[in-house]
Amino acid sequence: MTSDTTKKITDLYQDILKRSPDKTGLYYFVSKINKRELTFEDVKKILNESDEAKSLKEYTHYSDKYWNDLEVVGKYKNKLATGNENVHWIGDILNRFKEYLPFDDVLVVGCGNGWLERQLYDLGIGKHFDAFDMSEKYVNEAKELKQSRAIDYFLDDINSMSKIENNKYDVALDHLFKAIKVQPNNVDAVFAICNTYTKKRYYTDAITYCETALKLNPKDSDFMNRLAWLYAKKGINIDLGIKLIQKTLKVYPNRSDYIDTLSELYYAQGDIVEAVKEIRKAINLKPDHAYYKQQLWKFKNVAPKSMMTQTGKAES
Repeated sequence: MTSDTTKKITDLYQDILKRSPDKTGLYYFVSKINKRELTFEDVKKILNESDEAKSLKEYTHYSDKYWNDLEVVGKYKNKLATGNENVHWIGDILNRFKEYLPFDDVLVVGCGNGWLERQLYDLGIGKHFDAFDMSEKYVNEAKELKQSRAIDYFLDDINSMSKIENNKYDVALDHLFKAIKVQPNNVDAVFAICNTYTKKRYYTDAITYCETALKLNPKDSDFMNRLAWLYAKKGINIDLGIKLIQKTLKVYPNRSDYIDTLSELYYAQGDIVEAVKEIRKAINLKPDHAYYKQQLWKFKNVAPKSMMTQTGKAES
């Protein structure tokens, strides 16, 4: 691997993708050039025609100003996933789990226009992907861009995750447990276990891992939101759940999913008036969101467990 070749490829990445190359991509292109199987012009063409490059050109959501593309954020994510800020998390998957690859099923939450799972699929990390997002626009784009890849896209909300088979990701749990055995402070793996248990509706186990994730990263708003939502579903620690979600809403007052969690907590508490008030705020922010409309109907027509002994129907 010559330094001159490495520098030229690095410059192409910076110019086209606005980032440094990951180890896997760098090694691949350098080896191809050294074997005279590709030229620098070929590499330039490949990068320009990549989904990532198209995303940068067509969507401000994936521009170099998007938080996920900031170098400091990338290093932070790498450190959480691998323990080393300079080891890219995708390359780490390819190296650490190579005896398990490709995984049979991979779930991507908040897929956007799908560039990530297309990249993971092309790298051979998974045989089949399920991916969802709240945005119909991005899901439709993802469906068009997937081509013949084995990726199923659908609209869903992480708070419901109602369209995934309950037992589909049991194997994923096994791999996650192995990951935290090696790296017990791997907060991403711990939170992933929480989310997997949440999908399976094993809420007690989910709470245990979510509380652990929050101890590892006490300022993470998504961890606070998930834990508060789980408290609501179990009908426990409601006051603590309300404090957690109100803390996140001070920072992100227009996050409809956080507002939905607050409404769920009020509902679990038996405060139907406040539950309806909050879910209407979420609907105002996302008027076409079917899940929030379902929530409103539930709050008006189905009594929470806390009120079951008092009346058979919730207050309007």
